[in-house]
Amino acid sequence: MSCRVHPAETPASYVMKGFLDQLLNNSEESKFFLDNFVLLLIPMMNPDGVVRGHQRLDALGYDQNRVYNRLGKFNKF
Repeated sequence: MSCRVHPAETPASYVMKGFLDQLLNNSEESKFFLDNFVLLLIPMMNPDGVVRGHQRLDALGYDQNRVYNRLGKFNKF
């Protein structure tokens, strides 16, 4: 589960908080879920864009949902 790919999607932060609150409330359902699933939670995928107040872009000016092959350009490994 990921949130805030686009920094202006502030409701996603509330959804993540609600999901975590539900997950950690010690109910039978949450215990079952935690015992049977592996979770990868990313509460803010674009923190630099959020801090800078961007609507869709990261610090380099890329829309992370529209630049699919960017890693190849920057990856030196």
